[in-house]
This record gives sequence, C-alpha cells and structure tokens, in this order.
Amino acid sequence: MYAYLKGKIVHREAMQAILEVGGIGYDLRISLQTSEQLEEDKAYKLFTHLQIRDDAHTLFAFYTQTERKLFLMLNGVSGVGAATALMILSSLDSNELRDAISSGEHKRLQAVKGIGAKTAQRIVIELKDKINDVIPAGESSTEATSAAKGFHQGALEALMALGMSKIAADRSIRAALKNSEAEITSEEMLIKAALRNR
Repeated sequence: MYAYLKGKIVHREAMQAILEVGGIGYDLRISLQTSEQLEEDKAYKLFTHLQIRDDAHTLFAFYTQTERKLFLMLNGVSGVGAATALMILSSLDSNELRDAISSGEHKRLQAVKGIGAKTAQRIVIELKDKINDVIPAGESSTEATSAAKGFHQGALEALMALGMSKIAADRSIRAALKNSEAEITSEEMLIKAALRNR
C-alpha cells in the first residue's frame, strides 16, 4: 500500500520512530540498522511495508530498499514473523546476514533472540539461493563494535523492552563491551552488539 514515506523524524527510539508527513505522524517499526541512520528533526525517505492483521495495522520502515527486501524475504520463511525478521535485521547488518545465509552458518543465526536451530536451518535452506540476488557477494561486512559504557542504561532499557530480563540484558551488554574490538559510538551499536552476546 505504501512504497515509501518522505518526511521529518520527530521522534526516534531504538526500534521505533515517528515520521511526520504532511502534518500526519506515522508510527514506524524500525530495525537497529535503520535507527542508526536516523536523527530527529531531519528529513528522510524511508521504504515501507504495511502489515495488516485482525488485531493491528503495523507500518515497518527501512533506510534502504535492500533492507526492506531482506525483511520481506525473512518474513516469507515459515516460522519467521515480522517481529523476528526485524530482530534478525537488528542483530546482523545486511552484509552479515548475507554471509551467514550463503555460507550456511546456522549458529550465527541462532545467536539472534528467538531463533532456534530448526528456524535457522530453514532460513538458510529457503534463502541461500536468493540472498545474493538482493546483496551481491563481495561487499565487506561491518564488524561488531566495543566500549562506551555511557550507553549502558539506554541499551539496558531497550533490551528489556525487547523482552529480555534485566539480569540477562545487563550480562549481554557487559559481554558486548568486553568482547567488541572497535569503538562503540552510539547506543544502537551497543544494543546490536549485546544482542549478539546474549
């Protein structure tokens, strides 16, 4: 129904943003990789997907067409709903996801919250022959980041909002800060790293 929306970000959280278009505020569900690209009070063109269910209409938005295509591919896999697809795209960037699927790295997918062994295997089987059509092979993946304890509290609250207990979220954040090799420069980067270290 909506291919994209063009407007100004008036509010942004880890996995949610409000985009004002022509005086109307659209409540968007976003991944961490999209969130990292957005700043409040700036204009953007975001690619969208409207999910219509009996109990809710949910509008998902993506910074790139590639991420939107990946979301739709993941959502089309049996057992992978929209929330799980968004979680995958928040835990792995597009290139990392391509690498994991094309090389059959089930355990890398299982590291994502809510992904079991069977679902990870199903994702690889169903998408292995399609993934390189969306993201050409040869592009380098970005690495997980490290340090910056100043983002700890915000990351803790975001992980708890995603369903993690406070203890588990805190443990994941500490592991991310300890294991990462590059410098963490945003709260979203810390959340992404923590999701990999849960």
